[in-house]
Amino acid sequence: MALNFLRTHSAKAAVLGVAGLVLGLLGVETHRALASEYRVQVQSIQSSVDRTAQQLAARTTEAMDQVNRSTLVVNYTLGRHPAPTLAGLELSGVIDKGLADPMFIADATGFVQDSTASSHVQYVADEEFFKQHRTSSERQVFVGRVWTDVVSGASRIPVTRRLEVNGKFQGIVCAMVDPRVLTVPYGRHEVSSTTIGVLGEDGYYRSRLSEGRMTFGERLDPLVVAGQIAESKRTLLPGRSRVDGSARFAALVKVERYPLYAVVAVSADTALAPYRQFREKSVRWAIVTAFGTVAAVLMLLRLARSLDESRRLTRTAEATFRAALEGSLDAVFILEAVRDPADGHLVDLRIRDCNERAAQGLSTTRTELLGATFSERLPVSTGRYLKAFNHVAATGKPAQNEMECHDPGLEGIWLHHQIVPLEDGFALISRDVTEKKANEATLAALSRADSLTALTNRRGFEEKLEEAILRSARAKAGDGANLALLYVDLDGFKSINDSLGHAAGDAVLVEVARRLRAAVRTTDVVARLGGDEFAVIAENAGTRRDIETLAERVLGDLSKPHRVGDAQRFATPSIGIAIHVPDEHSGAFRSRADAAMYRAKSAGKARASWENTATFEGAASRTVD
Repeated sequence: MALNFLRTHSAKAAVLGVAGLVLGLLGVETHRALASEYRVQVQSIQSSVDRTAQQLAARTTEAMDQVNRSTLVVNYTLGRHPAPTLAGLELSGVIDKGLADPMFIADATGFVQDSTASSHVQYVADEEFFKQHRTSSERQVFVGRVWTDVVSGASRIPVTRRLEVNGKFQGIVCAMVDPRVLTVPYGRHEVSSTTIGVLGEDGYYRSRLSEGRMTFGERLDPLVVAGQIAESKRTLLPGRSRVDGSARFAALVKVERYPLYAVVAVSADTALAPYRQFREKSVRWAIVTAFGTVAAVLMLLRLARSLDESRRLTRTAEATFRAALEGSLDAVFILEAVRDPADGHLVDLRIRDCNERAAQGLSTTRTELLGATFSERLPVSTGRYLKAFNHVAATGKPAQNEMECHDPGLEGIWLHHQIVPLEDGFALISRDVTEKKANEATLAALSRADSLTALTNRRGFEEKLEEAILRSARAKAGDGANLALLYVDLDGFKSINDSLGHAAGDAVLVEVARRLRAAVRTTDVVARLGGDEFAVIAENAGTRRDIETLAERVLGDLSKPHRVGDAQRFATPSIGIAIHVPDEHSGAFRSRADAAMYRAKSAGKARASWENTATFEGAASRTVD
């Protein structure tokens, strides 16, 4: 009945009307909440900025009072005889050096008569702060614009007081204040995006700290700033800085007793970050709710048709899955985990589904495989499979491996597996890579063979020597277990190559390789190291005499003449022999055999030599002239 109702036009109109009402109420409530949160946030920001500006103004008043007291002390001591020096007053602690550094007195003509600094300006009559007192009888301190001392190069704020005796102008006392004192210490407690400054009534900054950088001299009309702040408080919108154009919430507070203002401005981007987060969450919630409402409406409107459609899609999905499964060139298994009831450990795998190729690979039918376990079908390999599946179950990530089968009917077959975790089970995609592994083995063998002589090349020689050393280390000690290494270098080969050509030289090398293989045992490794250098690895070579016999045989066979075209040429061998000693690495072993070979060459060539004894000539070689 409900489904029939939803199919009518009136039901659809009713559902759409309710959805529209819900969305409208959602929009109104979201807008109200955002407006309320923005108002609260901005008012909190403005209150915080006002408090900070008041604190900065109070601190500035405190600092200026401290400087003012020092100027009053100097004014008080002016009429005394003898008048104390500024240095003396500073030493006695009467004036404070902490803020006023340096401090000086200039006479009525502008010449500096006394200073706390050893190096100082001499004449200030042309400076604004001097002219201010010379033309005005005002006795209050004057806070001038930042002034740069031409002697020291330091930038300071001149805080000056008129000096007079009996109403007559006698000069000024000037306390130079570092601009950083007014803002930098206070700015350490503020975030980097907060700008703080001390602005003069004349519209010039005495000190301004913004983003960790202190500046001064920027011009800003206090009345314009005050109007902008009032407008910002009325509209709850940040104002634009007339110094750098940034949007900020600002406060302006008069510094008590001095012609200065404390200015504090916080970046709107930084200050409104909490509001933006609230807005993003609220909008996200509203969007999710709206989408949920729309989705619910669509679901209701399509519910009558969805059941039939879902059944059709289910049938299509099943057909697609089966087509993909059977169309795969790989064997595919869908496996159920069989676990130990006691500890939940994976103990076997049950085949829930598979394709025909999987059944063919196991020489059975799909019907017989369904419900069977791996331990029944692959008794030899099940343990290795479980190890791989346990790893996938532990990590939750797909994995791949290659495995050689030893189960009956599958001996010698290499399989590549891809394991994908499913809900309490796995998908196993298996591919026969036996031919690929054989090709890889062939390529590996070719990469270790000399292309001219088909002997083992240098790379293969070094690998086989390492393997022989490992076997020798495990072998039982005794003369028969000796590992011998023969290095062979041809004497006179270069003359054959140079006189008869490379083709003739190659033919000689091929013949030398044949003779070497014939002269040694079938278990020995014969290698061409490059050019006319060869080597023989002889495991279980026997006694030293046995090894000498082997060397004599090689010496005799290689000392026979070579027929090259119509010519007969000799390429006798110089042979170096070394026996491996315990714990000796392959590099040292090769070096000893190489050194022995050079000993043979030095002794006259066409002979063999141990690495540490005299050379010897084989019976056959002695007949070679």
